[in-house]
Amino acid sequence: MSSSQAEASLAPAEPDHPGDPAALALLQGLCTRPHDHVLVLGTGSIELVCGLIRAGSRAVIELRGDTRPDAGSADLVLVPQLRSREQAARAIAHAWRALVPGGRVVVRAPAALAGFMAKALRLHGFTDLQRRDGGFGPVLAATLAVQRHPGRASL
Repeated sequence: MSSSQAEASLAPAEPDHPGDPAALALLQGLCTRPHDHVLVLGTGSIELVCGLIRAGSRAVIELRGDTRPDAGSADLVLVPQLRSREQAARAIAHAWRALVPGGRVVVRAPAALAGFMAKALRLHGFTDLQRRDGGFGPVLAATLAVQRHPGRASL
């Protein structure tokens, strides 16, 4: 379980090389602000971390495995890939813990898990759920409700 942190103070810019197209597809249409704290959950996400820094994000943290994020530490949580319901449930719990109220989560899930993820996000108090289908699988985006409920629904 390793974690890496990258900080940069760059003006917003487009990524200057293609990188991993599947990871960078998550950045499409994503508006990050220079002061956002971004948390990337999962393996195979270094291209995404680098793309975020190149695009102007000031603070990007990557967590792998079962490492729990600090509470209220992120404005945006990105999950570049999921393989199982167990991974999906863990990602939602980590996103719920890490996000500040009004924070956003963006998840790329296999088509078979997209319905489960949408339902689980709603059950955990996420709103404004959006789905974008692309060549690398469905991408779900949602916002954590401003008023967080102390008890989360079970999956």
